[in-house]
Amino acid sequence: VAVFISITSINLFHPIQWITNSFNDLYTSYVIFCILLLSVVILVINVFNVQFHAVVPSIHCSRLALISKIIHPQQVIHSIAHAVMGMLVAWCAAVMTKGKFLFLSMPCTATTTESAADATLHTCLNEYHLFLLLLGAFMGYSYSLRYLVNNLNYLPFPAIQVSR
Repeated sequence: VAVFISITSINLFHPIQWITNSFNDLYTSYVIFCILLLSVVILVINVFNVQFHAVVPSIHCSRLALISKIIHPQQVIHSIAHAVMGMLVAWCAAVMTKGKFLFLSMPCTATTTESAADATLHTCLNEYHLFLLLLGAFMGYSYSLRYLVNNLNYLPFPAIQVSR
């Protein structure tokens, strides 16, 4: 997390200020909350992955069998959980970078007439933040599918030969 915060706030023209700001950002409440949230995400993902461990590899005889395995309710819950965890990780990354990625909504002015005096303050969607959240959900979901399709849940045990 410290490396991520240091890299996202890099300022080569003012290195002392960059280092002190990085250390100050490390001890803010939202970074500490994100570290705790990332710990919970790791714990939840490990719990979901432990439920799928197998000692016998799952070899699908056809694509239809693979599709039926993907849409099995237990696998759907696994995929949704990984997508949500991916969104949480992306949200933590967006919050820690600050700037334009901090909030999902941002203030904007909408002019309905030609005069700037009639402009009213509205709330608009922050597409950058939304894109990061959707990217995190996609990465979590694709990891879950890769976990199933590539048999990453298979734990091979080596054959032990016993001498007579």
